[in-house]
Amino acid sequence: MHLLGDRRDHFQAMADVWEMFQVILEGRKRREVDPTLAVLRECVAEGEASGELDGQSRERLLEMLGFFEMTTSWYEQVRRMPRSTLARFVKMGSKVAKLLEAAQ
Repeated sequence: MHLLGDRRDHFQAMADVWEMFQVILEGRKRREVDPTLAVLRECVAEGEASGELDGQSRERLLEMLGFFEMTTSWYEQVRRMPRSTLARFVKMGSKVAKLLEAAQ
């Protein structure tokens, strides 16, 4: 933020911890997860096109790509949740896993 008559930059911390956490997560995803996904997709495409991947390497790359795509999709769904729903979801913790196990 700027103060009238002052040329220096002044910074103000976000008041909402949920918003701060979301900004941090978005930055980490953009810097770390998105490039990893791009490299995995590129490796799979190049391996498929060249035919040089052995079965085990292909399987491992597809497994890693599937995992990163699944967790990224999950993150996008959670990110769009209303804050009140997200807070309840987080507070449930391991109760969610117990509900899923009971449903099987």
